[in-house]
Amino acid sequence: MLSTYLMTTAVQLCLLVLAIPGCGGAVSQSAGTELNKSPASGSVAEGQEPAQAEPMSVDPIRQKIVDHRQTLLEADRSMRFPDPLETTPEEEAAARRFGHLQALEINDYREKNEFPPMIAFHQAKPLIEKSEVFQIIRRMPKGGALHIHSTAGGRAEWLVQECLRREDCYICWPESTYANGFLQHLVGEIRFSQTGAAPAGFIPIREALATTPDLPSKLLQLLTIGAEDPRTRDRWFEFNNCFLRLGSILSNDQAYREYFEDAFLTLANDGVMYVELRTGFPILYSSDGKPFPKERAISNYVEAMNSVRQKFPEFDLRLIASDWRGASTEDMVRNFRNAIDVMKKFPHLFVGYDLVGQETDNSPTSQLLNIWPALMNVCQEQGHPFPTLLLHDGESDWADDENLVDAHVLGTRRIGHGINLYLFPSLEQEFRAGPTTLEVCPISNQTLGYVADVRLHPANGYIRRGLTCVISSDDPCILGNDGLSYDFWTVCMAWDLDLMTLRELARNSIRQSLLDEDKKKDRLDSFNRTWQTFIEHINQTYPQPKLQI
Repeated sequence: MLSTYLMTTAVQLCLLVLAIPGCGGAVSQSAGTELNKSPASGSVAEGQEPAQAEPMSVDPIRQKIVDHRQTLLEADRSMRFPDPLETTPEEEAAARRFGHLQALEINDYREKNEFPPMIAFHQAKPLIEKSEVFQIIRRMPKGGALHIHSTAGGRAEWLVQECLRREDCYICWPESTYANGFLQHLVGEIRFSQTGAAPAGFIPIREALATTPDLPSKLLQLLTIGAEDPRTRDRWFEFNNCFLRLGSILSNDQAYREYFEDAFLTLANDGVMYVELRTGFPILYSSDGKPFPKERAISNYVEAMNSVRQKFPEFDLRLIASDWRGASTEDMVRNFRNAIDVMKKFPHLFVGYDLVGQETDNSPTSQLLNIWPALMNVCQEQGHPFPTLLLHDGESDWADDENLVDAHVLGTRRIGHGINLYLFPSLEQEFRAGPTTLEVCPISNQTLGYVADVRLHPANGYIRRGLTCVISSDDPCILGNDGLSYDFWTVCMAWDLDLMTLRELARNSIRQSLLDEDKKKDRLDSFNRTWQTFIEHINQTYPQPKLQI
């Protein structure tokens, strides 16, 4: 048995050596050359024809292995996109420069054993910002952001400064408040009041700052997920608490509008010219406590968009009406009616409908089937077409979670996350043929514990198997991944994606948007012009890598 094992191992090692370019063939050729130079064992008799040297032949076993390997790799590469990618010579030159820098950085991370995509984002962020590849990606046009939640769509740093700036700001401090054993207000909740009418437990934020000098950093911690939060299922508990605190700040009309001005400007500065924002219909209040109509939040989005257009005229926005998937069926129907009512008042702004919230602890997507007739009746009564479904599903690591299947049979146009699609091979085939687009949010998925290491994220395989994907940030205010550059950099490095694949992911965000076809064409034309400028920047800034011999 041992001799058989050793013989088999020896044969395998020989084949492996032969398969290495420059080993098997080079040895044979070198040996043959030396033999030809050696003196013959006997001299050729005068008048006798010298023997002809046999032509060197490529080792057939080695060649078969090399050919098979190349065939497999080329077949895999061809699966990524339905059609061969068209590239210009300038793009190919830029891709070589970009790929060279990418390889250098990855090798450096390996040597230091500190590859950012394999560690928590709040720890990786400072490392990412030192990356030259990240600086290039920051300049890259990124198309659109198709998966961002309104409440968490901006920057926590901006909110902290806004609270500290305003004299009418009150904070629940230094601890949460309770009544009869039930939580009333979370520590860090905010109220704005010109009259000083704030709930018990709230004090002026400037008073809190006087007694707590590090209040800005403490409030920032309460609005975000970072090192202080456990890497367990409780992440969702803290995540939801962050949303409650954000909602308390953003219930103020002025803060709401200015928050989205900053949020949209941040995206535009990062090369994002189009956003599809998932939003509910929060009731906003003035600083003297007066409520605005339910459409006020939507009007604020429009005002924020128009403000950003002064600097970025092409910036555009669409909205996806969203409800909480944990709501009762009665509440879902009532909220849907409210959503349709608002959609009718902004017909060119709303493009879809979604259910949001943690899948594991809330109602399954199949609940939509139970209330489908009621939802259809609402649309018929209001004379409004049924909105396009853009459902959150597959944000789960449980094998028995079948929400993706339900979302597909209900006709969703895109899937928010789709992490566990690999559990449904037939469904994956239908997505590829459809195609149904996956909205991939890598940093969010890692932070919430669905993948500890982004290198192992299933979407790496989805892209390689030809599924249509886009990259987005999900909840940048809570996660700290403002813009799209952090997420693009993470997938670029973790999944070893080349520059042309990044280009297609960005283009997908326009192709798979809910813009009408004419606007899509205009957006793609604009993207291509900006992309060409980006390519010129790479070629003019970075040297052509030397060929390695």
